[in-house]
Amino acid sequence: MGAIPEPIARAEIPISPETIVKIPLVEAAIRATPGIKKLGGRILMTACYDAKQMFVAQALEADFIAPYFGRMMEAGVDAMGHLATMAQMNNGCEKPCSVLVASLRSPDQMVSLADIGHDCFTIAPSVARSLLDCRLSVAAF
Repeated sequence: MGAIPEPIARAEIPISPETIVKIPLVEAAIRATPGIKKLGGRILMTACYDAKQMFVAQALEADFIAPYFGRMMEAGVDAMGHLATMAQMNNGCEKPCSVLVASLRSPDQMVSLADIGHDCFTIAPSVARSLLDCRLSVAAF
């Protein structure tokens, strides 16, 4: 684990502009990113656990970064603090790196994150179902 597969590391295969390539924020993958980026497609830096990793994504001109919100909380990291910082880090950038918040555990987390400016989430089916769960709406129906 940790090594980039040889065809990807050599970056020889063209990538469709509609393709989003997930690249973990670890040194071996980061080193391969410029070569992958030259092939086309968009870049999503993943496995983000710290706001400082946004600097790496911005320097690489990544299109997206995916902080693992729930996993950060479970590891004892101030996830909300890091995400509040990340929400501000694109201010003044010519080409912003969109924050795609991942590893969410509840709609309440989504609402709290939206309150500080985040609007792009990837969620599990259970969280999606919970978005539809409102007893007052059900009673009104």
